[in-house]
Amino acid sequence: MIYRTLLALLCTVMIVLSCIFLNSLNRALKVTVVFMFTIGFIIFCLIEDKYKIPLRITTVIIIGASIIVAIYIVMELFDLIKYFEDFEVIRDFVLNTKQWGVIVYLLLTVFQVVFLPIPAAVTILIGVAIYGPFIAFVLSLAGTYLGAVICFALGKTFGRKLISWMIGKENSEKYGKLLNDKGRWVFVLMLLFPFFPDDTLCLVAGTTSMSWKFFLLSTLFTRPETIAFISFFGSGQIIPYSGWGIPVWIGIFVLCIALLIIAAKIKKKLTSK
Repeated sequence: MIYRTLLALLCTVMIVLSCIFLNSLNRALKVTVVFMFTIGFIIFCLIEDKYKIPLRITTVIIIGASIIVAIYIVMELFDLIKYFEDFEVIRDFVLNTKQWGVIVYLLLTVFQVVFLPIPAAVTILIGVAIYGPFIAFVLSLAGTYLGAVICFALGKTFGRKLISWMIGKENSEKYGKLLNDKGRWVFVLMLLFPFFPDDTLCLVAGTTSMSWKFFLLSTLFTRPETIAFISFFGSGQIIPYSGWGIPVWIGIFVLCIALLIIAAKIKKKLTSK
């Protein structure tokens, strides 16, 4: 009960700070931030402790959003935002490298899948900002697919020892047992839902009896959905971040929370003994 009170207080503080310091942001974005913290406040005040999964999901979202907003406010107060506002200079620099810029972005996507602890959405949105949604979708899909193939090949070539060293013995054994015991189609299901570490699953899948044909086809049909959503909707070209787009984005945010809760329940059911 105490931690819920503290988190509700955090939401209140962030609502006040957002209203005071986020005036330089896009109006729709500011409204979305305030709405998110308001929803968090309501959840922490009204939902009972027995609903652990919604509370945990909301806690992670609120804490993460609070850190991002706090960093932005500090940068705003110390006038550091101006160093990140000249996007055209960065964009022109990448575009002037012509094909090399595309190659660098493609390699970044591959490394993100195999080695870098960066969320895929970050690299996708960088591509959208520089190249536009369609090219970013194509490059991100190609890089993600190539990275997944490398992960699977590492598992097939070096086996469980290397994978245990890379992702930890506990994760290696847990997901390896899951794929072996509950069938390869569970792999497809997990790739479609959030909360499952896609890169880890591709590594572990390589240590199982899963065939190359099934892996290539399953990743080919499951990867484009998420990448396309982030590329085309994240650009704001389909649903704008102003006007009629504001209530739509609020609805999408609520829907995403619901899907995260459902995905968490599916994960718990699949990974339970």
